[in-house]
Amino acid sequence: MDYIRRHFQIFIVLCITLWMLARCHPTKQDPSFPQVFDPTLQLSLFASDSQVVTPIGLAFNEKDNLYILESNTQSPPSDYSGASSDRIKKVVDTNADGVPDQWSIYAEGITNGVNLAVGEQTTIYLTTKKHLLAFHDNDMDGRADRIDTLVILDPPANVYDHAGLLGLTIGPDGFIYFSRGNLGGKFWELRSKSGQVIEGYGRGGMIFRVRPDGTALEKVADGFWNPFDLKFTRDGRLLATDNDPDSRGPNRLLEIVMGGDYGFKDLYGGSGLFPYVSWNGELAGTLPMVAALGEAPCALIDTRFTNFGNEYDHDILVNIWEERNIVAIPLHQDTNKAQQSRILLQGDSAFHPVGLASDSKGNLYISDWVYAVLTNGRFLGNAFPAVRFDLGEIDMAWIFAKLIESNYQGPISSQGWGIGGDPFIVSKSFVDTVKSLRDRFRSNMDLWPLS
Repeated sequence: MDYIRRHFQIFIVLCITLWMLARCHPTKQDPSFPQVFDPTLQLSLFASDSQVVTPIGLAFNEKDNLYILESNTQSPPSDYSGASSDRIKKVVDTNADGVPDQWSIYAEGITNGVNLAVGEQTTIYLTTKKHLLAFHDNDMDGRADRIDTLVILDPPANVYDHAGLLGLTIGPDGFIYFSRGNLGGKFWELRSKSGQVIEGYGRGGMIFRVRPDGTALEKVADGFWNPFDLKFTRDGRLLATDNDPDSRGPNRLLEIVMGGDYGFKDLYGGSGLFPYVSWNGELAGTLPMVAALGEAPCALIDTRFTNFGNEYDHDILVNIWEERNIVAIPLHQDTNKAQQSRILLQGDSAFHPVGLASDSKGNLYISDWVYAVLTNGRFLGNAFPAVRFDLGEIDMAWIFAKLIESNYQGPISSQGWGIGGDPFIVSKSFVDTVKSLRDRFRSNMDLWPLS
């Protein structure tokens, strides 16, 4: 057991960062940064966890002010020491040197925030688990002073964190496009500010659109699992990232067409294997994927919004959270078919990209949300030769006691041997386990494994 203890490393690193990736003259990359596989692109650190906490969504306005959605309310542990609400932070780089000069809170008091988009003037649109909101700064003081609720999801009363309202983008037609995850076959109802109602059950995740004044709510497409992000390409094509069902992969990059059916129906359970369910256009009347994606895809962006150069003009970038990389997918302009994806940027277990946004100069910004890492192996470069947790050779009580002794307060996950499942649920399970061990040690110090 002592050997396992000596060779089991616990990295208690809350690496919550914002990166900037941009075209530049070739230069030596910092070896501690995620690896960029194009020498003409330079990765730099824009902000760290002393300035921003748990960033999810990113968006720029026309003045290149960056808005960041901080998540503090998505299944936090009971003793979470962070802010009591989600917040939208505004960041200003006054001299455009890649270093933030001014930080302010644009809005707070938000619960279960998921994504955000910038509208006209000072309006910021936000999806929460059950609401599509519009934040307005009428007096132009840099802080929201009015909130409009454009759409409400209710029922169902209880919605899983990644199954409510998710992706959000503004279309070239002026509509707000937003997505909703699958609700396990439950009856649901969407109500708009203008009083329109759309309801149903069993058809999986969906994409909708509504006008900025809360009118003209309508369904765009259905048949998804959990379509996390939506973005328009430079030429006006709507794309979405979609997570996969419990027993049927892969995750998907999809091109969205009005009235499209993308195959998944939660009426038939969550496995994705029922014969009336399709995943890649196998059934008549359903549409196929553009490209297969790795586990837990998050944000996407058309590289024509970046300064990466002509060789990227047909590429779509997608953050793959669980696989710790960003992939480039060449997309044919005349069809919805993609070529084989390639990894543009690869991190180790201290890198988990979530959001993507580009400024007017084409610099790409990446939000990186990472938490404590339990690595069942010795760290060698950017790899972790692992000892499996389930072999009974690792003293888990000793490992968790080390976390408790360090006074770590954040979420925890394993990045050594893959334990599967939704990473956020897994993380919360680990936290609950640590807390139960802590309470047991406090009630009986004879059980304390570090004494």
